[in-house]
Amino acid sequence: MRIISKYKDYYDGLQALGMDKTLVYSRVQESKVYEKPVNYQSFIQEMNGLFELSNIVLDGNGLYRSKHRIGCRKVMVGFCGQIILGVKFVLYEDREAKSMEVFYDAQSVFNYCESLKQKYRSVEFYERYYKYYEGKEKRESPSLKTWERVFDSKLLEKDYTDWFHYFKAPVFYLPLVDDYTYTPFREEKPLVKKHEIEVIVNPKLKQIQFYKAKDAYTCYQDIAQFIGGVLTSNELNESKLSDIEKVKQHGFDERYGFRKRPNKGSKKRNKK
Repeated sequence: MRIISKYKDYYDGLQALGMDKTLVYSRVQESKVYEKPVNYQSFIQEMNGLFELSNIVLDGNGLYRSKHRIGCRKVMVGFCGQIILGVKFVLYEDREAKSMEVFYDAQSVFNYCESLKQKYRSVEFYERYYKYYEGKEKRESPSLKTWERVFDSKLLEKDYTDWFHYFKAPVFYLPLVDDYTYTPFREEKPLVKKHEIEVIVNPKLKQIQFYKAKDAYTCYQDIAQFIGGVLTSNELNESKLSDIEKVKQHGFDERYGFRKRPNKGSKKRNKK
């Protein structure tokens, strides 16, 4: 698979091992607004029903008094027919985002939460949604079983290939509407109506540390197989390739394009 893109990602180096030049991934990262695809509303309702942290307060006395906190949100990556779930932890100091960690399995998330208790004098965990109404929003570090129930959800076992055809991309990122933590790929949220969603197609996966979910070789191979076997070339590359990129795709050089090249062995006849 040949990748045509203005940015480099962590799996691009695999092209050096040999590639099928007829298979082209025109990778253009874009933030777009779509009408919600089929089953999206039920999907997001079930996703919101899963356990989730909202904040982790570090060395403070309550959520609104501390200057150091970690904002937490789910991360949803569409990858080659599947929705892969992660958890994002953004460290804030005086309301300024300083660093971000993303994990894609229950054990890693649990280990990260436990490591905070070793690093800071006090750590307070705050849940999202229904626990607030019960007055039990603050609690101890969630157990490993709690995170396993999240990552083992049957919701993640379903096939979402139709969404990939709809978005015309092998990879996409679904920012949550009420995610006010730092989000890569965009500087500000677009205006989205109730029947619409924001989708970031062809995101730079390195920015969300996706190498923790898929190593470079697996990521490259999965995308190549998905493009070659599921998404059609017209569907993927429609209106994205420039004239020069089209010339390169078919093995021609930029100087002559698709025109016939002059015969190097021929000599110009001298005019009498």
